[in-house]
Amino acid sequence: MKGDIIARAVIIGVNDYYVGLAYIGDSLLCNTIPLKTRKFALSDLHETCLKSRGRIVLRLDYDINQQDLEISNLLVDLFEGKVSPRKNIRLYPVSGKRGLLLETLKNIPRGKVTTYRALGTLLKMHPRTVGGYIASNPFPLIIPCHRVIKSDLSLGGYSYGQLIKGNLLLREGVDIDIETGKISPSDVLGYKDLLKIIPLRVLV
Repeated sequence: MKGDIIARAVIIGVNDYYVGLAYIGDSLLCNTIPLKTRKFALSDLHETCLKSRGRIVLRLDYDINQQDLEISNLLVDLFEGKVSPRKNIRLYPVSGKRGLLLETLKNIPRGKVTTYRALGTLLKMHPRTVGGYIASNPFPLIIPCHRVIKSDLSLGGYSYGQLIKGNLLLREGVDIDIETGKISPSDVLGYKDLLKIIPLRVLV
C-alpha cells in the first residue's frame, strides 16, 4: 500500500445503469460509462483507473454526495445522446502529450468526428500514438474519445466495443452507413477543420 495512490470510489445507480467514479480530493480521477450491473461498474472502474493512471487503490465509499449525483446523471445523459448542459467538473490533471490530446478532444463537437491521422498531424504525433493515448482516456464520455475514427472512415477501436461506439455516434447525430459501417464524410473534421475549432492555447 505504501506509495500507492488512494482514491475514493463510488458506484451510483441511475435509471437502469450503474456509473463508477473515482476521486482524488474533489477532482475526478477516472470514470466509467453507464453499465448494466454494479459489479461490472466496479470492475471497469478498476480497469479504467489502472490503464489510465497506473496502480490505484480504490476505497469504496457508500456515502453519495451532490457532485457524485451530478456527474453520474451527466454521464447517463451523454450516453443516451441527450443534450445536457456541461457541468464544471474538476478533472484530475493528465500531463504531457496525452494531456494535450485529451484537452484537444474536448473541442470535437457533438455530431462530428475526426480521425487519428488528423489529430496526429495537428499535435505532431504518430496516429498509433494518438490511438494509444485515446485508449487510456480516464474520462470516457466527458472527454469524447468515441468521436475519433480511422482515416478510411470506419469506426476504429473503442474500450467498450464498436457497437457501443457506433450507437453513441448515432445518438449524437453522426451519419453512419448501415451497410459499410463508415461515417459520412460530411461529418468528419479534417486537419484544417480542427485548426479552426481548437483554441490556440491548446496548441501552444
